Amino acid sequence: MSFYRLCRYLSTVQVSLRAIESKTASLFPRKNEERISLVASQLMAMSWLPRRLVAFEQAHPSVRIDLIIEDIQRHTEPDLAIRFDHGMSTLSHPGWLMGITHVVVGKAPDIEAITDASDITDFRLLDVRSHAVGWNTLLTRYPGMADDPALTVESVDTTPLALMMIKESHALALVPWPASENLVQALGLEVCKTIPAIPGLGNYYIEQFTGHGARPIIHTLCEELRKAAREADC
Repeated sequence: MSFYRLCRYLSTVQVSLRAIESKTASLFPRKNEERISLVASQLMAMSWLPRRLVAFEQAHPSVRIDLIIEDIQRHTEPDLAIRFDHGMSTLSHPGWLMGITHVVVGKAPDIEAITDASDITDFRLLDVRSHAVGWNTLLTRYPGMADDPALTVESVDTTPLALMMIKESHALALVPWPASENLVQALGLEVCKTIPAIPGLGNYYIEQFTGHGARPIIHTLCEELRKAAREADC
């Protein structure tokens, strides 16, 4: 075996060993390590949650949080789930986490070019299919705009997909805030202040599954996430 092939072989072995080590660690947690499983939507898992969960793990070194995107098949019930409910409008719900507004987002140069609402007809407008609030809701504020032949509205499946398409094209999207905040920032996109935000329908709430017992650390995580949501609102 040549030296080059030997190096490639050893590199492959190292990658495989690291994968085995990682899988073993997930199956057999370290002694005194507490694991919390948390299910959330794709948007929350990719945007709002990572920064907060990393901060929580840093503050609690013996805790590891397994973040799972909802709709992925699992054989066990999670400890916690963050859900969005279009019908749940009361802030007094015991699991309430945050409400939402919908804001217009685009690339910085595109946002700077918008001086009034009529300028949005220069862009592709991306609608997320699952959202109860879309461009039609916004356009009703501006009589006649919905009938503009230059208007192009396209549907996409998810908010992260809409944001990626904005990053790569001449487009705008209406996205839920603050749930989208960290992903918007990570992609270098900006919120359009010229177009006022639209109040959202529904709220995010945290659901705790009682079958897992009342572990104090789970309650602590819930309270820290609620605190982070309140601070984001300020």
